[in-house]
Amino acid sequence: MKISISIFFILLCFQLRAEVLSGKTIVIDPGHIGTSEWALVSKKYILTDEDQMITEGELTLELALVLSPLLKELGAEVFLTRSKLLPVADIKPEDGLSGDLKARYDYSISKKPQLFLSLHFDTIYKKDRAHYPNDSITQSAKVFITKDENALSFENSKELGQSITNEISSKLEIGIDERPGWWWDSDLHEDGVYGRELYLTKNFPDTTHALVEGFYYNQAQEVKNLVDPIKRSLRLKLLATAITNSVVQFFSD
Repeated sequence: MKISISIFFILLCFQLRAEVLSGKTIVIDPGHIGTSEWALVSKKYILTDEDQMITEGELTLELALVLSPLLKELGAEVFLTRSKLLPVADIKPEDGLSGDLKARYDYSISKKPQLFLSLHFDTIYKKDRAHYPNDSITQSAKVFITKDENALSFENSKELGQSITNEISSKLEIGIDERPGWWWDSDLHEDGVYGRELYLTKNFPDTTHALVEGFYYNQAQEVKNLVDPIKRSLRLKLLATAITNSVVQFFSD
C-alpha cells in the first residue's frame, strides 16, 4: 500500500509539473539569421584561431530548438519566429536588417503571447583582434528589457530577467553582468537586468519579455567549448534548462 501511495504521488507531481505552463503562449525569437552571408552583414560572428566561423544566428537557433520542446512538455504553446537559417522577412542582404526585425515583431505580436523571449549571445572584441577569441573576458550573462519603468510589462519583465540571469549563472557556473554604463543607452536595474531601447524590448510595453544574452561566445574558453560538438550541446542544454526553470518559476508565483 505504501509503495502504491508513493507511486501515486510521484505520478501526481509529474502531472502537475507537466501542466504548469498549460494555457500559456510563448514566442521564442532566435536572434539574427546565422549563415555566413548574413553574419557578415550583421557582423554577428566570431572566427576561431583556425578561422572557423561561428555565427550568433546559428547558436540562437540551436538554443531555440532545445528550449522549445522543454516548454512544450510543460504544457505551453510555443511559436518560433524562425526555425531555419533564414530571415523572417522576405529580404536580401543588400536590403539591411530593419525589415527582418519588424517581421519578427509582427509575427510575435500576432500570437498574443504571455511571454516573448529573444535569444542572443554577446561579444567583446579587442581592437586588434576583432571577431577572434578574447582571453580577457570574464564570462557572464545578462538580460535586456524595456527601459520604460512605467510600462505595464516592466516589473514582470524585470522579475523574469533576474530569475534568468541567476539560473544561467548557477547552471553554467558563470557570473552575472553588472556593469553600469557599459552600454551607453542602457540602465542597469539589478542582477544583470538592463533597460535598453532595443526594437524588441521597447515594442513590448504590455507583454512580459526578456532579451537574453546567454554568454559571451567569443570568450576564449567558450570558443573551445563551441567547437567541440559534445561540449557545445551540453552548454546549450544547460542554458535552455536555466531559461525553462525561470519561466516555470515566473508563471508559478
